[in-house]
Amino acid sequence: MSYHFRPWQLALALVAFCAAAVVLVMNLRHSAPISAAEMVSYMPPGETTLLYLDVQALRDSGILEKLAGSTVAEEPEYKKFIAESGFDYRTDLDAVLSSTSDLQQLFLLKGRFDWKSLIKYAASRGGTCVNGFCRIPSDRPNRSISFYPVGTNVMSLGISRDEFSAGNLHAPKQKLAPVGVPPQPVWLAVPASTLQDVDKLPAGTKLFAKALAGAEKVVFALGPQQERFELAMDVTCKTAEDAVRLRVEMEGLTTMLGKLIAREKQAPNPSDLSGVLTAGVFQRVDRHVVGKWPIQKSFIDGLGAGGG
Repeated sequence: MSYHFRPWQLALALVAFCAAAVVLVMNLRHSAPISAAEMVSYMPPGETTLLYLDVQALRDSGILEKLAGSTVAEEPEYKKFIAESGFDYRTDLDAVLSSTSDLQQLFLLKGRFDWKSLIKYAASRGGTCVNGFCRIPSDRPNRSISFYPVGTNVMSLGISRDEFSAGNLHAPKQKLAPVGVPPQPVWLAVPASTLQDVDKLPAGTKLFAKALAGAEKVVFALGPQQERFELAMDVTCKTAEDAVRLRVEMEGLTTMLGKLIAREKQAPNPSDLSGVLTAGVFQRVDRHVVGKWPIQKSFIDGLGAGGG
C-alpha cells in the first residue's frame, strides 16, 4: 500500500529538516563572544552609515525602556512577531551593528536566538529556509528580508532587493588590522556625503550638518559622563587647515544659536535641543575636530515621553 504525503505533512517535514540543518550548522560555526570592533570587520567595504547600539548597556542603565516608548509592545504586528518567532529585542538582544546604503540595509545582531522558532516564523510568512539561510518577502515592494546564523549567538540580517543580502555579512577570510571604534555604548559613523541632504534633520541641527558636509568622515558617540550623558563628535577633515576653519565655524554657529534664543527672550532648555546645542565645546587636533555636548537626563526622559 503506497502512502502519499499530505501538503501540511510535507510542509512540517520541510520545517523539521531546516531546523535540523540549523543545529548542524550551528555546531560547525564559531560561537565565541564577538566585540564591536569584530562586528565592524564583518561589514562589506564601501561608503555606508554604521550605527552601533550596545543594547545590554542601554538595558542595564534603564535607557532602553525609555527610548522604546510605552506603546511598542501594544502594536499588533509586534506582538504577533514576539508570539511566533520567540524573539524580543528588549530581553534577547545584546548588541546590534547596522550598515545602511542606497542599495541595502545590513544588520549584525548579537543575542539569544531560538533558531527553530525563527525558521517556523519565516515559513509562516511565506519564506523559505535552506541550511539555516532564510528568505522572507518584505511588506515593502521590491524588497526581501534574509537572515542566517553567523554563530550560535550572532545573526546576519539583510533587507534589500537582493534576497540573499544577509550573505554579504561574514567573518573576514584573513585576519585584519584592529579596527578602532568608540568605547561608548551608542555610536554613529557617517560618510560626510550623506550629510548634504539635511531636509529631514531636526530644526536647529541643519546648519551644523551643512558645516560638516565637506569633511571625510564624521563619528558621533553617546555615553554616560558622571551624573549625565555626553555626545561626542570626531570629524576627520581633508587637511589641518580645513579643521581650523571647521572649528571656528562650529563655535560661531553655537554662539549664533545662543543669540537667536536670547533674541526671542528665551533661555536654552537642557531638556530639549536648544540646551544641548548651545552647550557644545570644540577643539582641533591636527585634521580632527572634536566636539562635546553635555546631555542632561531630562533630555533622555523627554525622548522617552515623545516615543509614548
